[in-house]
Amino acid sequence: MSRKGATAAAAYGTSLWGFAVIGIGFFLAKSHFKPLLLFCFFGGIGVGWTYLAVIIMVDQELPNSSFIPNAIGPLGFASGTTAIVGLEILFRLSKLDAVALGIRVVIMGAIFALVGISTMIMLSSQTMKPEEQSPPWVHFSSSELILPVLLFFSALPGMTVLSAVLHFSSYYAVRYWSQTLEILPSGMLSLAVGCILAPILSSQFGPRALLVALSSLQSILLVLLSRAQSATLAMTAFFVVLFIHGSGLSILLELAKDHTAHSTVLPLKYGRVLAAWGLAGAAGCLLSSQLLRLTGGEEILVFVIGIVSLWFGATLYFAPFFGTRSLV
Repeated sequence: MSRKGATAAAAYGTSLWGFAVIGIGFFLAKSHFKPLLLFCFFGGIGVGWTYLAVIIMVDQELPNSSFIPNAIGPLGFASGTTAIVGLEILFRLSKLDAVALGIRVVIMGAIFALVGISTMIMLSSQTMKPEEQSPPWVHFSSSELILPVLLFFSALPGMTVLSAVLHFSSYYAVRYWSQTLEILPSGMLSLAVGCILAPILSSQFGPRALLVALSSLQSILLVLLSRAQSATLAMTAFFVVLFIHGSGLSILLELAKDHTAHSTVLPLKYGRVLAAWGLAGAAGCLLSSQLLRLTGGEEILVFVIGIVSLWFGATLYFAPFFGTRSLV
């Protein structure tokens, strides 16, 4: 990105994502699982490039807007999930066999790759302005280095809950499948609302106090849910966790921007924060899958992420050195 610019990075990322989706569709049709996972990995890299580049481009065009760049991720995540659920309900994609579904995925990947390649061709015919050079040594203070750690533990409960819910949204989870598809769009809306309201709440209460309060509320609901099985409590906890998931990402992305004096360092800091978000997703999937497999129920999983959330909030509150400068 420092050599080619954010627009070129977005084009490369879209192209890589498109070719990865083509590979996913091809091996899905062949029912070859391991190569499919490999293409998912490369597709994730492409999505990361595109996402980071779009954030930087929007931030450059709207330097005084704190909401729009930070909202891209949660809103895109929410709208994309909702769109997939809508497509499933409309076209009954789960009814298709692997070959038919793989062909459709290949077509979708070809569209993404075509968009990315077309953008690259258009950029090659233009005279690009030289990019501002990054400083030779980028120094990160301790408060800046702690931001990815904060985001990891802030996002872990939300990612774990999402991965567990997606497990029940599988077509083969007959008992929960239709109900889960019905609540997923509402959950994504809750995530988007958390992202939208986070800057307003943060300006009123301060990011540190807000994160502590939200984490405490989340931990209380999850621990109660693990002890008392209630459909109403489960729905409340689900929406609150996703609301906090969107809020945490929005707040911590803004903190990364606030502590950046040199414009070319911003992609590095955003990249570190977004990498922590992705790692939280991987850790959440592993945590939910392992605990569900070992225990056979959701109670232990809900209790564990409730304790993680409680630890996160308590650490922010009782350990002043932990992110003090970032969260004032």
